[in-house]
Amino acid sequence: MRLRHPNRDTLVRWLNGESDANLDLHVDTCQRCASNLEALESDAESDIGDALAEALAPPDDLTARLTEGVAAKLSSRQVMDVVADLFGAGLETTRLLLIEEPDDND
Repeated sequence: MRLRHPNRDTLVRWLNGESDANLDLHVDTCQRCASNLEALESDAESDIGDALAEALAPPDDLTARLTEGVAAKLSSRQVMDVVADLFGAGLETTRLLLIEEPDDND
């Protein structure tokens, strides 16, 4: 019995592991079907690569979000520096007013 060439869906199922003995033998001996299988595998690899690239691609607004985040951090650091300086000035003033200087005459 000679099996006619399988259609695309049958070849895809065969690539995905479904098989029967007649189809296995046909695919092993038919150059046309082997070429079709190579094309299908190439398409599948390309589709997987495209899907992977899309899934791993950074969001379109990543640069803007990073720029905004860095600007916010720098701004908050500047505010914290001012607060620290003001707090430090108060401590220094308190130290100068409350701590007695040693008398050089002793």
